[in-house]
Formats: sequence, structure tokens, C-alpha cells
Amino acid sequence: MAVLDSLRGLHEFYAGLRWDGWGSEVSALNGRQGLSFFPPLWSAEARQDLSATRRRAVPMAELLGLSRDSCLQFDGTDPGFLGVA
Repeated sequence: MAVLDSLRGLHEFYAGLRWDGWGSEVSALNGRQGLSFFPPLWSAEARQDLSATRRRAVPMAELLGLSRDSCLQFDGTDPGFLGVA
């Protein structure tokens, strides 16, 4: 039962971050890729129309580096390679 509750929780958490066709886009990625979004998912523009964002597959190292650079610019904190856990 706890597994089902966890799955429901994940579905609810990500519900606002999914667009029509997201499953096929994500399943086409290999384990070393992720999706880059523009405008960023946290922006007002992306929240208004997520399906209108531009998405492209990029190496995960690029996404992690971008995340790290953003943290450094926002508050000067270095989260490290994979972020603070």
C-alpha cells in the first residue's frame, strides 16, 4: 500500500510539469541525457503554457552544470556536482 501511495504522490507532484506527449519524449532519452527547457520550468512563461516551451535533449553534465551555475548566481551557494542532498 505504501508503494501505491508513493506513486500517487509522485503523480500529484509532477502533474503540473507534464505536457501532452511527455512520455514519448522522455522515453527517447538515454541514461546520459536530460531535457533542457526554455523558458525554464520555474518561469512564469513556462507555468502559463508548459507545452509551448522549447525542449531539447542535452547531456546530463550540461544540465547539472547549468543548475550549479544558477545556484551560484542566485545565492552564491555551490551545491556541488549533484546538488545538496
